[in-house]
Amino acid sequence: MNLHNLTFRYINERQYDRALNIYFKLRRPDVFEFIQEHDLFSTVQDKISLLLEFDEKRALDLLINKTDENMVSRFYGKLIS
Repeated sequence: MNLHNLTFRYINERQYDRALNIYFKLRRPDVFEFIQEHDLFSTVQDKISLLLEFDEKRALDLLINKTDENMVSRFYGKLIS
């Protein structure tokens, strides 16, 4: 099974974290929409540097628009390290 098909399978099974990992592997540009659509902010908290590599502006917008203060402080910690 190829990665695209596996992604659809994980989405259909609501295994969004697994699908997200494939989005990262495939470097899909719609990863930001996927994160927002499925509320995967806590899943990506340790992947901020990867998101910044994808698109720095969109990664920062995602961070700014996420109002959970704990999440923001964790992202900030990743940014400065």
